[in-house]
Amino acid sequence: MTTHWSTIHRQFMPCWETARQQLTLVRNADLILYTSASGNVGSKDLEQLHFTNFIEKHYKAAKYEEGAIQAVVDAFGSKGHQEKWFDRYDWVVRLNPDVLIMDDSWLLETMGNSSVDAIFVDCNGTINTDFFVVRPQVIQTNLADTCTSGSGDTNAETHFTCVVSTIISSGRYVWVKGAQNIGGCRVVGAESPVVHEHGFRKCCPDYLSAQANCSRVPVKHSEKA
Repeated sequence: MTTHWSTIHRQFMPCWETARQQLTLVRNADLILYTSASGNVGSKDLEQLHFTNFIEKHYKAAKYEEGAIQAVVDAFGSKGHQEKWFDRYDWVVRLNPDVLIMDDSWLLETMGNSSVDAIFVDCNGTINTDFFVVRPQVIQTNLADTCTSGSGDTNAETHFTCVVSTIISSGRYVWVKGAQNIGGCRVVGAESPVVHEHGFRKCCPDYLSAQANCSRVPVKHSEKA
C-alpha cells in the first residue's frame, strides 16, 4: 500500500478494517506500507487494520508523480531485491488506501491461474499504477532501476509500462474484469472488483454492505488522491 497520507487517504482507513474482516485476499495478506509521511502515521492510525505482519517503508517526500515512480523503483529494483522485500511472496498487490477491493473472488481465481503473471488496469494505453497485481519474480530488476519516461517527464504510468514490458510482450497478463476508467485514470465499473472512487469514503467503514449504497459507476472527479 502506497500513500502520502493525505486527508482523503486517512479517511479510507476504516474501510480497510472491513476489508480485512470480510475479504480472504486481504485477511491473508501482509501489509507493506510505503509512505513519505515519516512520523505522521501513528500506531492509532494503523491498529484498526490488524494485519498479522506489517512493515513500514519510508521514502523522501516527492512530487505527486515522483512518489509513485519511486515506489516501483524501490520495491522492484535493486533496493527491493537486496533487501528481499518480496522474497516470501508469490504475488504483490499494489494499491492506494482509496482504491478499494469490492470482491476478491475473481482476483483470487485469476491469481490461481499458473498462466497469468499480472493483473493490470488500462490507463489510456499505459498500465495504471493505482492498482496492479503481479508475481514479483517476473519483474526484471534492471528495468525497474533504469526505465525512464523521457526527459523531464515524470509520468508514473509510462514508467511502469516500461518496467513490465516483458510481461506485456509475453502476453501473460489479464485486464481487471469489468474495469472502466474515468478522469485521472481512476478505475470504476459496476462489475469491477476494485474501485477508485473518493465518494466511497462516506461509506466507511461498512462500504461492502448493501445498505451503504455506494455506486461503482463513474462520477465526475476534481480531487487528487
